[in-house]
Amino acid sequence: MVIRRVAVVGAGIAGLACARQLVASGHAVTIYDKGRGVGGRAATRRMQIGDSDLRFDHGAQYFTARDSAFRALVDRLVAAGAVERYPNSVIGITDTARTLFPDEPRFVGTPGMNAMAKALADGLDVETSSRIRECTRDAHGWALALSDEVRTGPFDNVVIAVPAEQAAELLLPIAPSLAHEAQAARTSPCWAAMLVFASPVGVDFEAARVGGSSPLAWVAQMKRNSSAYSCWVLHAKPDWSRENIEQSAEWVADALAREFSELAHIGVQPLHASAHRWRYAQVQTSTGRPFAWDAGLGIGVCGDWRLGPRLELAWQSGDALGSEIANSAPPPRQ
Repeated sequence: MVIRRVAVVGAGIAGLACARQLVASGHAVTIYDKGRGVGGRAATRRMQIGDSDLRFDHGAQYFTARDSAFRALVDRLVAAGAVERYPNSVIGITDTARTLFPDEPRFVGTPGMNAMAKALADGLDVETSSRIRECTRDAHGWALALSDEVRTGPFDNVVIAVPAEQAAELLLPIAPSLAHEAQAARTSPCWAAMLVFASPVGVDFEAARVGGSSPLAWVAQMKRNSSAYSCWVLHAKPDWSRENIEQSAEWVADALAREFSELAHIGVQPLHASAHRWRYAQVQTSTGRPFAWDAGLGIGVCGDWRLGPRLELAWQSGDALGSEIANSAPPPRQ
């Protein structure tokens, strides 16, 4: 077997799934991510309030496991202590009604959502705080530029596993047809707020999908924090997030805290409120195909924007691309 040298750009769930499939097939893989850790939107924010170390899953809230192969992986992660059942019951809230959200097994990383990504990254070569600005190809293979002065490579293959909008920028100079496919996908932004109350707030729900006129799309209590504080994560609707995308985090945290007070009919103010801006949060328009692979160029593309806005679909996209690359012939040298 010819061992491939593969660079994966993006250490979200799709990139990690692709890398694991390639490594399992005997190939040499290096993953690059601009963030300080792995997981992308499968993220956990930690903060110290008083003597308490609090965790907030401020990106993906939970995930499902409907595909048999993904469920087998989830079962292994549960056995390893990296994943557990999502502890909250979920309801739907509109301007006029409350309904029980359809029940199905839901899962979450433990002690935080990013624990799942950390488990997938275990044993892989991951370079964090490494923003890839450009990909170029010569007779030796692919090279990746982290800056004007720093380049890495050569690689036989490159996998782009970042949001569609970012993928299009990297792909346009080197693979226009793949770039145009990424440009056709759409991802909505999301402002997330993290609230800490000094004591439990008097609400009759644990987590809710919010419809109607409220700017909020999702509210959930972070029940797994073992402290006297009451911790909540709020997600704003796409339109509201888009309209306020350039507002300061302080302004957004205050605005969403007020909306939560109105939704939950509580008068108490949070002890702490902060916000995080996800510019590329939820897929609105996907390609409908799990991945793209140009064998001649040796470039692959994967991510949740290929199939839809679910963590499970991101994993399926990356896993399928990894298998495709592992079973294909090496690209020709220039």
